[in-house]
Amino acid sequence: CRFPIYQRVSIRLYADIFEALTGFALSPEEMLEAGANLWHLHRSFNLKHGLSRMDDHLAGRYYEEPLRAADKEYPPLDRDQVEQWISDYYEERGWDRETGQVPPAIRARLGI
Repeated sequence: CRFPIYQRVSIRLYADIFEALTGFALSPEEMLEAGANLWHLHRSFNLKHGLSRMDDHLAGRYYEEPLRAADKEYPPLDRDQVEQWISDYYEERGWDRETGQVPPAIRARLGI
């Protein structure tokens, strides 16, 4: 989908829909915090069960074959660039840039 709905709907509307469906009122900030906490839990679970940074990479063919979409062709991804993107993503989430480990303070706050 070129224009995902989540890019056109405000977090305030998501909070209103959530309240209408569940009866729980959350502010947009609380919704965002809950989402971040879910990602922390998800990441912690995966790391505990053996996943690592290597599992955050795409399949090898994305680095070896051009991507063809409609009438366009795009070059294969650069592994070094993807490594940088992964590190940047980890940092944005507040995780360790190299391992993706969720910091102990966050895990303690979540009770894990």
